[in-house]
Amino acid sequence: MGATFAPSLIERPLDIQTFRRVVLQGVTRGTSVMKGFGDDPNVVPYIDDIHAYLRARHDGLVGRGRPPGRTP
Repeated sequence: MGATFAPSLIERPLDIQTFRRVVLQGVTRGTSVMKGFGDDPNVVPYIDDIHAYLRARHDGLVGRGRPPGRTP
């Protein structure tokens, strides 16, 4: 949703290539730093699913929370 220290990933979703790069490699903007998750086995296999969820949130197709039919 965004905050004073991070932009919303829903209001203006990144294209898939930029999203992958930012999530896997991280990004630094001024004093704000997001570490990369390129070595996290809980993120890497699901990066496209995470992007699809954020895009669906942006498009109003799903609400907040875990999408129906998904198990942890």
